Amino acid sequence: MATFRACDSCRRRKRKCTWTPSADGCTPSLQSKDECAITHVRKLRVKSQKGSNRIAEYKSRIQRLETLLEEHSAT
Repeated sequence: MATFRACDSCRRRKRKCTWTPSADGCTPSLQSKDECAITHVRKLRVKSQKGSNRIAEYKSRIQRLETLLEEHSAT
């Protein structure tokens, strides 16, 4: 049975971490006699900005660029 998260030992050695239902740890850790523990906390993903907020930022940026172009072409 596969795990969704690798234990610290498997994560450090970059190996596949597979748990067996009756064992006290994953198969690779039991074979190498390492401690099988999960202390790594996964970082939460940052949600992207809402579309309307991003559109408003783009509009204001376009207006600034257009005014700069008008000022530059007037001189």
